[in-house]
Amino acid sequence: MLFLNMQPLLDIIKKHKVTIRCLDYTSLKYLDSILKEPIANMVILVDDSKRINREYIDITSLKNIKPIVPLDYLIWGLKFNGIINTYCFKKYLNFSHRFIYTSFNTNNKLSLTNLKKIYKKIEKLSKMNPHNDIEKIYLVSDYLQSQVSYYDSSDTEHISGLVETILNKKAGLCIGIASLTTLLLNNEIMNVETESVAGSNHAWNKVGIDKYSYYVDNTWSITRGTNSISRRFTKDFNNEFLLTGSTNPEQTPESAFIYPDKLLQSSDYPKLTYERHFTYQETPKSLSLSKTRYRHLEK
Repeated sequence: MLFLNMQPLLDIIKKHKVTIRCLDYTSLKYLDSILKEPIANMVILVDDSKRINREYIDITSLKNIKPIVPLDYLIWGLKFNGIINTYCFKKYLNFSHRFIYTSFNTNNKLSLTNLKKIYKKIEKLSKMNPHNDIEKIYLVSDYLQSQVSYYDSSDTEHISGLVETILNKKAGLCIGIASLTTLLLNNEIMNVETESVAGSNHAWNKVGIDKYSYYVDNTWSITRGTNSISRRFTKDFNNEFLLTGSTNPEQTPESAFIYPDKLLQSSDYPKLTYERHFTYQETPKSLSLSKTRYRHLEK
């Protein structure tokens, strides 16, 4: 909000369908207070990337705006009723030197009812007593592999819902799998630095372990298991795919995960880091679904 005199801003809002980006909840409240009637403009609450309690953000108190909020804010206590609009990704546009805040398929809603279901799953997973962030990441991956099937974009009846499709139908696309991974890890109970990231036609996750950031792709992991439908990824693994957003969406099941069939050890850290070009230093072993330790968690 750079306007000292708010009338120019109000005139712009009234005459044009401009997108309004608010850097924090204080900005949201102020914008809401100066408006005399509800507006149809897209209002975005900018993600500050902090893992902190969000109970101070009360969307139900806003009368004139319906903001789009970061997906992970919901699991940190943001207050809302019914259904809320969210976004999963921050993407930097080189040509305009700015970030955009977006979700794939423009399907970016989450209901309070389904958010409560996710809370219950987090509590159930935490009772498995993972000892550190590595075990938490491994636990969530194992859980998703044992519960979820992947459907490609031709399976139109399974596309809608995203996180809710994964949650309720136990099937869906990469965006839903990545978003649910973020929610299951990036919360006050698990408290693992996790975000959803995307290329041109695929979504996965970035997780923070100590001073390193790692890419984790639970969609690829799921395609290895017997839960998967017959249309599996078949082409050779492309080392540049996750870094560049390659147009090739198909990889081998054996290249699905950065960890071998054991917990990640300190010697594994150099295999894949965010600080340099994305590349596997060695091909990880396939994790058989029959060896998944947490398969019994839910049937």
